[in-house]
Amino acid sequence: MRSAAAFLGIVLLGVFSVSAARAQVITLAELERQAVQKRPALDANEAATRGAQAEVDRAFAAYYPVVSFETSAAVSPGNQLRGIDCEALDECDGGEYAVAVTRELGEDVRVSDVLDALGPTLRYGAGVEAKMSLYDFGRTSAAVDASRAKRSAVHSERDVTRMKIVKLVRAGYLGWLAANELLSVTEVASADAKERSARVSDLISEGMRPRADLTPVRSDELLAELELERARGDLAKRKLLLEHAVGAPLPDGAIPDRTLLEYEGATRDADDPELRALELERLAAGKTADALDQSDNAVLGGLTSLGIYGELGSFAPNYNIGLNLSVPLWDGGGDEASAAAARARKAGIDAQIREHEIARKQEQREVSVDVANATKRLTTADALLASTTAQLEEAEARYDLGGGGIEPIAVARAMMRRAHTELLLAKIARVEAALRALP
Repeated sequence: MRSAAAFLGIVLLGVFSVSAARAQVITLAELERQAVQKRPALDANEAATRGAQAEVDRAFAAYYPVVSFETSAAVSPGNQLRGIDCEALDECDGGEYAVAVTRELGEDVRVSDVLDALGPTLRYGAGVEAKMSLYDFGRTSAAVDASRAKRSAVHSERDVTRMKIVKLVRAGYLGWLAANELLSVTEVASADAKERSARVSDLISEGMRPRADLTPVRSDELLAELELERARGDLAKRKLLLEHAVGAPLPDGAIPDRTLLEYEGATRDADDPELRALELERLAAGKTADALDQSDNAVLGGLTSLGIYGELGSFAPNYNIGLNLSVPLWDGGGDEASAAAARARKAGIDAQIREHEIARKQEQREVSVDVANATKRLTTADALLASTTAQLEEAEARYDLGGGGIEPIAVARAMMRRAHTELLLAKIARVEAALRALP
């Protein structure tokens, strides 16, 4: 019958039993990188970032002039263009001038005079016009700052999405690793149960052990087979869950990296994307409030236009260069209400940041407790494994010499499997806590 030392050796052998031609160790870092390469959620973040950049461009466009080509045509009475000699003017330098005239209605108004005065005149005009804000007392700069802060806040959401994807991959990978290790233990246990059943059958046929010993051995063999099938099903399920988290199937023959079981945590403080995103959202809300406060500032603008105007049969050049000052007086309180809403949002984000910091500190305390507990469990599981190993060796020696029954061997082997399982679960718990400490 197999000794406890042989059992331990087979456990280690079972872990690496996959053929070298098919086995491919897949590390957690590889899957994390793969998971964040092409995902719809990240594409949505990219689209939102492009939209926020467009808002920055739109706000910055206020620094540039608006140039337009305008044409017009209208029908109205009066203001007909009439040519006159310069001698009719106070100053004359020769030539003719076109002036706009309107028929005057005197005291003795006749119907014909009214009809003439109301006679339609078709006028037209065309020209290029440029408008530009010369100075708005900080209104545009505040709007640009607000849009840039919003862009940074939107862009930071990508890091939050990446972090969430990575956490899902970590959880899936640990489940896959644990299931793979447990399968190795159950494979060895099943093979050992079958060999033990055959060995006991031989001893019974030789007349060295009673036939009643075969029943518990056979039951143990069936139980080991049942546990093996359950472990296989759990491994297949864990692999599917991991593939879903990664967003792509794992290669054939993929096996997890067992060295992760020895991971004890990072040696440096890691970045916190959620906290950074909240801080940028708070900054954006504050900048938005500042921009709305500036919306009632005066605007000094410039206008330049060049073109022609006229009516059928005549036209004249036209240009206009001027300044205008616009001072908002009252908008019904809309901008003030919008600024108050932005400040309220900033206050809400402040509360979220405080809540997040409290949650992070609590999680760090929980991680410390979990790591300490897992370390103690590892020590106890090691001691239990050593004890059950000695117990199994003694029970097998007595049975081979005919001085003991089969039950103590079954109990010792069950305890050994439990010790291996507890040792594995303690390692997984320690790794899970260490990874949870990372944002």
